[in-house]
Amino acid sequence: MADINAVHIRPGFFPGVIGNMVAMHAEYYATEWNFGLYFESQLAMEIAAFAERFDDRQDCLLCALFEDRLAGCIAVDSLHLRERGAQLRWFMLDEPLRGTGVGKTLLQRALAFCRQRHYENIFLHTFEGLQRARQLYDKAGFRLIDEHHSRRWGTSVNEQELELRL
Repeated sequence: MADINAVHIRPGFFPGVIGNMVAMHAEYYATEWNFGLYFESQLAMEIAAFAERFDDRQDCLLCALFEDRLAGCIAVDSLHLRERGAQLRWFMLDEPLRGTGVGKTLLQRALAFCRQRHYENIFLHTFEGLQRARQLYDKAGFRLIDEHHSRRWGTSVNEQELELRL
């Protein structure tokens, strides 16, 4: 198990983080869920679009660095703030850091960001089978509001939408 004292959480964008976020997600989802090139390209476009509109007064990106490399991330995206609320996105943690509390810390810091800005609602999309993340969401108070089969990412999954009212 990784030494969590060696983990540094860095806010915001920095050189290489977009590519590293895409690579981290693409590798995990290809290996564990058979997601392919379509997923990776969509993910790259969405993260790049987020970076272009990023405003640190209303958006948040938190990156967990371990041994000087990206080992985890989470984002709060304000794109749909007026109509839906803030969207929690791209929550990922490398295997050596899972179960260490780093994921919980990332999630808590993202939610604290939302509370400091008085956001009333936070939503996220996930899918059935991501047990560790779902346990963290449930413990934080998120509730399931929609569930349906989807091929949105190029592979059939049981997509879930969760919501947290603050």
